[in-house]
Parts: sequence; C-alpha cells; structure tokens
Amino acid sequence: NMEWFGLNGSPNNSAGSETRTAADVQHLTDNDVWADVMSFEEVVDLDLLATEVVGRDYRCQSYTNADPKHQHVVICVRNGYTFEKAPDDDNYTLEDVAMSTLRPAVHGIVKDASGTALAHVVALHLKADQNESAKRLAQTELIAKYLANVDQSLPVIDNLVPQPDDVRARSSALPQLSALNDEHRRAALT
Repeated sequence: NMEWFGLNGSPNNSAGSETRTAADVQHLTDNDVWADVMSFEEVVDLDLLATEVVGRDYRCQSYTNADPKHQHVVICVRNGYTFEKAPDDDNYTLEDVAMSTLRPAVHGIVKDASGTALAHVVALHLKADQNESAKRLAQTELIAKYLANVDQSLPVIDNLVPQPDDVRARSSALPQLSALNDEHRRAALT
C-alpha cells in the first residue's frame, strides 16, 4: 500500500508533491521484495511509480480513471515477462469487483519471454475498514466466480489478504482460490 502515492501520503496534497520515492525504493531493497510480479495499491501518479520507483526493469499496468486523485491498483512485471489482457477482457479490470463505489480489481495473464502463459494475476485494494468484512467477502466472491470460468491450467497469483474480522465470516471463495493454487504448487513439485 503506497498510501496516496503521488500526493505525498494525503489527498489534500497537490500533484507533484511526492517526496517518498527514494524511501520506497529503499524499502523494496531493504526488504528484498523485488519480485518478478508486484502489485501496488493507492497509486495516484502511475508515471512516477513507473519511472522513479520500479524503473526501467519493470513495466506497469493499471486502468484509466478520470479522477486525477484516484487511487489505482497497479501490477508491475519484470522485463522478460509480459502482463497481457485476458482473452475475455479489453482493459485489465474486473469492473464488477468495484461494486459501483470501490476500485476494480486488476487482472491479466503473465507470460514469459517465449509467450507461454504462466499465471493469472489479480490485484485488488480491499476495503480496509474493520466493519467492511461483508464488502471484502463480496469482492472476493466476485473474483472467485470470474476465475472459476477461466483457464484452470494456470495458477492464480493474488494479493487478497483477509482481515482479522473476515476469519469468522469467511466465504467459500478464499478456500477455493487457495485450493486451486495448492493444486498448482503440488503439480509444479512433481
């Protein structure tokens, strides 16, 4: 979570006020989290993330939004990989997951340099308020419903982390996603 990245941590700041880029790069380096595929939340300035944080070693993709202070979800892939739209999509988003007032999920397929599909990638900034468990679960169920109808031969990489209050009210969607990924992990080990 980049916390209003591009507005220096606050929606009250203006565009061009971001001062945390060096600290963000240092955080990624110090915590050894430079992965082949990364997702970021609350990114207002997409270009600044691409040029000053992840740099030339990655290509980033998100969606368009007319609000200049919109907090995007972004997926970045390391050079040597591509992030492509799913065959049934035209814009990298699962719009239904936005549920009219929230951010959509970003979705696509990561491919290697030869064009071989490696995984579905889904990133979503879940509603964080403690009393928003029902919305988080509804969003997760929408993603699971969508993924149930896509190429099952590919694993799913996601950033869906349940909140503490979700544990009691957990839907069947999270175990389904987890079971799908466990099956792919077992197949990769054999």
